[in-house]
Amino acid sequence: MNEQAVRAVFSFESLGGKTFGKLHEWAETFFYMLPNLVVAVLILVFCSFLAQFARRVLGRTLVRFRMDELLAGLLGNLLWLAFFIGGVLSALGVLHLDKAVTSILAGAGILGLAVSFAFQDIVSNFISGMLITFYKPFRVGQQIKSKEFSGVVETINLRTTILKNPEGERLLLPNKDIMQNPLINYSSDGKRRLRLIVEAQAEADVASTREKLTRLPFPKAANVMGPPEVSLLKVTDGRCQWAYSVWLGARSGSDFERERSTLLLAVLPLFTNSGLTVKSSEG
Repeated sequence: MNEQAVRAVFSFESLGGKTFGKLHEWAETFFYMLPNLVVAVLILVFCSFLAQFARRVLGRTLVRFRMDELLAGLLGNLLWLAFFIGGVLSALGVLHLDKAVTSILAGAGILGLAVSFAFQDIVSNFISGMLITFYKPFRVGQQIKSKEFSGVVETINLRTTILKNPEGERLLLPNKDIMQNPLINYSSDGKRRLRLIVEAQAEADVASTREKLTRLPFPKAANVMGPPEVSLLKVTDGRCQWAYSVWLGARSGSDFERERSTLLLAVLPLFTNSGLTVKSSEG
């Protein structure tokens, strides 16, 4: 056997010895850490069951206190995630992987900062959706107006709010825009005001005209709340213009349209018979 063959044999034996020694070292470490590994697995299982139980209890409790189901589900998922992350970190601590825990926390912080900058608009809409769901400035079925957009609320998501306008079009408004701009809720009080501008004939007496407007009978079908409010606006060329206002019970935009139509169809002939002309309507 030449010298090169001898060196190759010894190199192979040396490599085999090192490999065997490394495997032996790993086996010793595994059996040494086996009890800790079992404990870590038990911690993960326990935290997983505990997270499921806590999410279920929190969801039922929040729904019982009439919190929105969407927000209750979100808070329940966040609680589950907190329990699960706590279980993972505890398991890593039992396995003496403290450096790994530190690295994970540092990486999570950097990743969270990067995500917050990259998805700033999405995060803003998400947080605004949570605030809308929690504070409830409006509800599904109510008529609202944000900037130049108006309609009945169909759906409230965590990122967008969907409105349906009188033309039947569906509008998707980012929740951030709703929270950062003035909002009008036409249905929050369960009533809307209908204001009619009425003009009397030139020869009409002011006192008698006011009495006529005050005593006009309301149709039984209209949901009128309280007596009418009558006020003199101005006098032009001997003609008096009056503001005739009534409050109609309405929880939604469709309710108000129906009540307004019922009232107008009933009172317009009465105005005409009394010598009054309706110039415009507001509401």
